[in-house]
Amino acid sequence: MASKSVCLAYDASVVAMQAAVNAGVYRAIPSFFGVSLENPEIANMPFMKTKLPFLNDVLAKAEKGEITYTGINTGMFLNWVLDEGIFVGLSGKAPTRVADGGDIPMSATALDDIGKAISSVLLRPDETVNKLYYIHTVVMTQNQVLGYAREVAPEAEFVVEQVDTKVLVEAAWKRYNEGIRDRVSVRDFVIRASYGMGNGFFPKTDNELLGIRQWSDDELKEEIFRRVKADPPVSLKTPEM
Repeated sequence: MASKSVCLAYDASVVAMQAAVNAGVYRAIPSFFGVSLENPEIANMPFMKTKLPFLNDVLAKAEKGEITYTGINTGMFLNWVLDEGIFVGLSGKAPTRVADGGDIPMSATALDDIGKAISSVLLRPDETVNKLYYIHTVVMTQNQVLGYAREVAPEAEFVVEQVDTKVLVEAAWKRYNEGIRDRVSVRDFVIRASYGMGNGFFPKTDNELLGIRQWSDDELKEEIFRRVKADPPVSLKTPEM
């Protein structure tokens, strides 16, 4: 009998999980796509607490033999954080918020590699049963990427805003407790969880097992050069009066 598998999204509900069990789904791939929940401060953050009921439900069902699971923690989605200027503002249209000095290493995975990892898991159902894996395409820092951007476009000004993640998260909690549940608060919780707590870097990965090749610094540099050349940055300098 052919096995069935399903990749469950970030906001998948416990009801959907039970439906998967009822349908005979063999393997669930719940969302571990981001920072680890092992740190209680991170697990208690509002944007993370929404994940816990579902993850706990998956683990409980796996323990009872109702379903199997595999978690894949990818760190940042590389394409997304570069496309949207979240990690570094390569477009120059807005300042880059440099967290805690900018030299904190961060793991990031390209979307193609995420797909490869999922395929590898499903091709190795016995070997990967009920396990959590860590992968990344590249390890990078904000200052490193800013340096590459400035090298390829020395005439452009990449404005930075230095931020202290402890200050950010204190303000985020204040807004949250006052009932302000906006994107700014979520962003600042994420920045604190990723940069400020060193949780966004995976010192050990399962790249080899899942068929992921890590980029060299030169390959990252080539990617930043390609992006900046394809979409030249806009200078943020204020014209002199």
